[in-house]
Amino acid sequence: MIRTIWRNSRGLAAASQHTPDAHLSPTGLAAPHTSGMGERPQFQMFVALLPLVFGTAMYLAAHQIYMLLFCLMTPVMLLGDWVTRVREGQRREFAEATKASTELEEPATARNQVSPVARWLTGLGSCVLPAGIRARYVEEQDSELWVLAIEERASRRRQLAHALRVLCRLWATRRAFLYERRRTAGGG
Repeated sequence: MIRTIWRNSRGLAAASQHTPDAHLSPTGLAAPHTSGMGERPQFQMFVALLPLVFGTAMYLAAHQIYMLLFCLMTPVMLLGDWVTRVREGQRREFAEATKASTELEEPATARNQVSPVARWLTGLGSCVLPAGIRARYVEEQDSELWVLAIEERASRRRQLAHALRVLCRLWATRRAFLYERRRTAGGG
């Protein structure tokens, strides 16, 4: 039995126990995603009131008026805490809105994720192939780039590396196709 602990949307800890499946490898399991922004501990009202209490106590003990300056730190600390909470709330809302907008992108916008240079390279390489397989080859390579871009969310550099690997194997593909065509034409 494995006990898994994670935080739900409200930040509460939840736990479950399950028996791991035998067909899953340990590398296939991923840890739950935690947000990048850690929750700051809340500013304690007790801490804000301490300067007020100590300033008053020092004034009563020493009878010095400037000891009351410590009492002025309480409203300054409370104001600073309020400003910090407002700014963090705005940052959190902005981060959540940005995340929500990127998650809601339509697949049509994924066309922009396919590297135009990689598409150009695969199209250029198809000119070497015989006309009989050129259209099918271009379509296959285009679909591979789409799979890389959309499903695997590959970077443009990785798409370009894929296109260059395809170009390196292009002459072997051409030779194999022409050999197969000669073999079937001569034996048929």
